[in-house]
Amino acid sequence: MHARQQEDGWAMQLLAVTCLSLAAKMEETLVPSLLDLQVEGTSRYDCFEPGTVGQMELLVLMALNWRLRSVTPFTFVDFFACKVDPGGRHTRCLIARATQVILAAMHDVEFLDHCPSSMAAAAVLCAIGETPSLESVSPGAAVSWCIGLAEVYTPHKNY
Repeated sequence: MHARQQEDGWAMQLLAVTCLSLAAKMEETLVPSLLDLQVEGTSRYDCFEPGTVGQMELLVLMALNWRLRSVTPFTFVDFFACKVDPGGRHTRCLIARATQVILAAMHDVEFLDHCPSSMAAAAVLCAIGETPSLESVSPGAAVSWCIGLAEVYTPHKNY
């Protein structure tokens, strides 16, 4: 079995380089060369050709239906934390606690039935309740944060 893992190791390495390349293209203004993205310690001759990585990028993109910017609850947490704490004194604490709440809730399958913005708002409301120096926010006020975000939500649709 170990020999089989070593035989297929190149495929995982190609996938890793491909994902790094795609991420760099999404986030960086100056994209590092493919050679720079290759695993340290790999000889120059064991590196993947740009054409090979390019083909793998297309396969990954097709597998993801070309959706690289997944919208998750974490997309909205900073926004809601700043709404609650415009002065920014407790924002880091709110974000940290809301992140913990979201990560804990992800173990529940029903969590996926809610849109990401709702999950983030609920997590921040939960975090407010655990931060004594912040005033509580009514759910009605929290709904007002979501003007423009409140759309009819279809589960498992990417927003």
